[in-house]
Amino acid sequence: ISLFTTFALTFASTDNGASPESGSGPGPANNAIVFQEANKSPNATGAVDLHATNMSVDGNTGVPLLWAAHLNITEVTNLNYTPSPTDVITNSALSIDTLGNWVPNSQWGTTIIIFTDVALNATVDGQKDTGDCHAALGQECVNDYTLSISALFNSGALNVTRTPAPPASCKNRLSSTSVVNQLGSTFADRSAYYYASSAAHNASNTTFYEAATTRIWPIIVMQTGKYGLHNDSGISTTRMSCLRANATTKGSVAIGKVPGAAASVKVYASAVMGVACLVSVLLV
Repeated sequence: ISLFTTFALTFASTDNGASPESGSGPGPANNAIVFQEANKSPNATGAVDLHATNMSVDGNTGVPLLWAAHLNITEVTNLNYTPSPTDVITNSALSIDTLGNWVPNSQWGTTIIIFTDVALNATVDGQKDTGDCHAALGQECVNDYTLSISALFNSGALNVTRTPAPPASCKNRLSSTSVVNQLGSTFADRSAYYYASSAAHNASNTTFYEAATTRIWPIIVMQTGKYGLHNDSGISTTRMSCLRANATTKGSVAIGKVPGAAASVKVYASAVMGVACLVSVLLV
């Protein structure tokens, strides 16, 4: 009896490894089209409000509005990465949807930070998170870290290779490991922005699926405006939301407990992953 409704494809390249991967787009680059199609039939999904600024107004006038981040988790099977026909890869694909509010060539610049290293205890607590990250990380951590990032961003020092270390209030909750990029028109309409795929494994091994469906994804939207004839610095905003799976599709295993929740938790600082170029592939 199959534990999942899996998305079956048989034309994947065999020169790609079966190890965990992450990066831009809908899935591992060698088979991006395969994963793009698989993402249309997810086993689990999630969505969260992103707190953004109206880009159609002057850069010195901050008018808040909502965007959204989406998560599709799919058990992709028959990829020929391993000899076993029952092996699958658990793929998580994140996308940004500006809900029709993206303005090309506006006076607003937008940077997206996706944090990829949330501690186990924060992940457990985050199963009750409503999207503001307070359950997962704590309100003090959220406030302190967004303030720290905003200060560095406004100083002009923040780029794709650096995110400041978390403040003391985030200790044992979150590390600075993250993906930092300027958001452009290509990825403003729910195109696949970032993926994380598991190693190939037997479909009966649900640990990878359990980890993916309980994973917490803190996301920061930073925006800064320019105004006037001389492009003077205007208003800047920095807001954090936490994305996680919160629904499953028919035939898929329900979201359960966090794997390894009884284990001890340690968070280590690590280098930031900079992704300078994003591949334009649609996530539906």
